[in-house]
Amino acid sequence: ILIDTGYGPGVTSVPGRSALLRLYNRLFGPVLNPEGALDITLQHLGFGLEDVQSVILTHLHADHISELSRLPRAQILTCAKTVQHTQTRGALRNLAHGVFADFLPTDSARRLHDIAEMPLVLSPLGLPPGRDLLGDSSLIAIDLPGHAEGHFGVLWQDKDGPILYAVDTQWTLASLPRAKRPGPPARWVASDRVGWGDSSDLVFAFQQAGGRVVLCHDPADTAFDLP
Repeated sequence: ILIDTGYGPGVTSVPGRSALLRLYNRLFGPVLNPEGALDITLQHLGFGLEDVQSVILTHLHADHISELSRLPRAQILTCAKTVQHTQTRGALRNLAHGVFADFLPTDSARRLHDIAEMPLVLSPLGLPPGRDLLGDSSLIAIDLPGHAEGHFGVLWQDKDGPILYAVDTQWTLASLPRAKRPGPPARWVASDRVGWGDSSDLVFAFQQAGGRVVLCHDPADTAFDLP
């Protein structure tokens, strides 16, 4: 099971990219680290691309889904309404949301599992009920609106207690208590700026209650990083 796919050459260098993708690349300027490539990262964990059975897409921004094409057999767990909006809106309106239909596979309807249809289960430490992604409460999707349409985090437990991967609710853990909203260009594509602050408060309260929080873009080292 993979949570999101990260950036890939589809954003930065693949010939034939759309003009809007080239514009996105110029605005954000991602630089790919070869050691962080999807297949290399999986190899560090003892797996290959063919071993990925499911991909949980927390939201559809390019830095989270641009390598989806490398996983043609994996089931996709995400918000079906967001996928539908991305596939039916025009390219310019998608750009305003920071998403690109280019990265959604043509057979996504067959592979898609809508998290909105999954059972609600209780969550610990003040979090609202979430969607049971695997049917055994081992992975729970927690709605965290604001940063992007359909944005959610993923909750699980280990021997030391609950962990919330809060994805892009904030850039850094230090920003959680201040409910500080990231600046442009991330702010320009936010789906709900008020909701963004509410989600930040929710995640901070979970942390204060003893939960562990991991964010996608925080540069600080964590126990969950690969060596």
